Amino acid sequence: MGDRRANQCLSAKNGFKPRAKPNTKTASDIAVPLAVRSQSVWSLKYKRTLLDRTHVCILMTKPLCQYPPDWGDTSVHRDAETLEKLTTVEELWDGAVQKLRAHGIHHVIYLTAHGSPPKTSRLLTTCPSLYANASPDSDPFLSHCCDSYEITPTGPEFLPQHAYLPDEAKAFINMARSKGFLSGFGIPTRLRGADRYGGFNLGTNLDRETFRSRMWPQAEQFRLFCLLVHRRIEELSGAQSDHEPALIAPDMPSAMDVLSPREAEIIYMLARGLSRKEAARLCGISTNTVAEYAKSAYRKLGIHNRAEAARLVFGSSDKAT
Repeated sequence: MGDRRANQCLSAKNGFKPRAKPNTKTASDIAVPLAVRSQSVWSLKYKRTLLDRTHVCILMTKPLCQYPPDWGDTSVHRDAETLEKLTTVEELWDGAVQKLRAHGIHHVIYLTAHGSPPKTSRLLTTCPSLYANASPDSDPFLSHCCDSYEITPTGPEFLPQHAYLPDEAKAFINMARSKGFLSGFGIPTRLRGADRYGGFNLGTNLDRETFRSRMWPQAEQFRLFCLLVHRRIEELSGAQSDHEPALIAPDMPSAMDVLSPREAEIIYMLARGLSRKEAARLCGISTNTVAEYAKSAYRKLGIHNRAEAARLVFGSSDKAT
């Protein structure tokens, strides 16, 4: 007994620990399940592996962005502002796609058409193979998402709530699954009845429930970005329609019916948090003119500030249920 205690004291003095109870797990038993479990969330690096019978040291770096950060209105405007400097539709498209992908969008479709049924479609897309065997004119987005400015949940994950669609439209939507387009936002920028109508269909590879919880709460931010990009595309392509400036205000509550189109646009941007200077630059008018539109709109609506404007303009949407 005395010899055992002496040996333990000598070991402690020399920096050694008493031998622990052997662990039957090997290094791979410990590391592999951890790597598998963390594959989609963590970037795993083995800085060094110390094998001291029971110890495996693993360095784990910061989490990868499996779910992108929320896209606040300030960030939307900042992102859109960088695109304003681009001078061709091709550059603008590439820049918009990069911004959208940074916020969880995997596929981007910008589609406009003329007439009913749709014809002479114009298409910008990151998944051209989706239209290899189908004309863009037949895309259900044009026929079923452009009658109001309401954002529509799209993709095969939401197909059960669109049972009214004809079989051809359902087949087209189901085909998108093989391209990795499972769920998304249908965001019209011009409605049927305009010279050209259409908008954006933004696709993700998320299942229905994940899309509802992670992406749908940011629907208005995606709408604002798409409206700004749409306006810039029309400017660069010379495709502004209806013989009037391209407005970026979506469908507004009935209380806004007393406003002119430009007043509605200004109220929409101020309610989203843009400054008068920012609104002036985006609309191509002076700050003083923005102030006059805002003053007139406030008087017509019986409100006094942008907080009251925001309460009038925005309401919660639960359409992606």
